[in-house]
Amino acid sequence: MENTNSNTWFNRLINGNERLWKVFWIYFILFGIFVNVCLKILVPLLSIDSDISNYGVIIVRVILYIFLMPFLIWKNSKNTNSRVWEIIAKILSILIVILEIIRSSLTLLTYMFI
Repeated sequence: MENTNSNTWFNRLINGNERLWKVFWIYFILFGIFVNVCLKILVPLLSIDSDISNYGVIIVRVILYIFLMPFLIWKNSKNTNSRVWEIIAKILSILIVILEIIRSSLTLLTYMFI
């Protein structure tokens, strides 16, 4: 009997069988914009202390942009038409991690000294 759940969008994404343009544009860019808008609007409304909401935004961004998205881009980079795009995608995933670490560190420092 064939497993019908093995071809869902989430399994394709995690297993590295999704097209790279979908991973980058739909899951990274559009989903990232959606998450950032939700965090900027909903977290301050639901939280009493603004420091807690600021740290919550940082934690969600760290999980999303340091762990999840670079992993998905790296894993699905093999699904390109050329080896050059695969290498560019892997370099971009490393740069995403570095830039988000810098951004999160600067944001934390800003919240600590204000």
